Amino acid sequence: MAVSLARAAGGGGPRRRFGVSLPAELAEKLDRLAELLGSTRSMLVEKAVEALVSEHLHYLEPHRCTGLLVLRGPRDAGLSGVVERFRDVVVGSLHYHLGGGCVELLLVEGPSERVVELQRELVGLGCGARFIPLHPAAGGEGAAGGD
Repeated sequence: MAVSLARAAGGGGPRRRFGVSLPAELAEKLDRLAELLGSTRSMLVEKAVEALVSEHLHYLEPHRCTGLLVLRGPRDAGLSGVVERFRDVVVGSLHYHLGGGCVELLLVEGPSERVVELQRELVGLGCGARFIPLHPAAGGEGAAGGD
């Protein structure tokens, strides 16, 4: 069953065309995925770039940030000490041991500059870190802000 992604992402405004080079195997996977989803290569690349920018918005412009930091790192990497130093933005956390390493889920909220500091410090410990922005529901408290 094909899932359509036919929405004109980006609001249908002016478009800018540029070339992108990908390894052949990745380009083939992109083409297969576009076919399976009933979409185009351009639409999938646009979606991927939108997600990347959304995940890293806190690096681009100061704002109030709300999201989930997903971390994967070695055991005893010093995660707990870093989390304690950033309690002003870490509002919740879950810690798991998995496959000889640690997985940490951090719910963060606060100034984007502090979230950037936190993410950089965690990456410096050897952790893989991915930020997932959590947007408030439309019409909810703080609906205009957040990553």
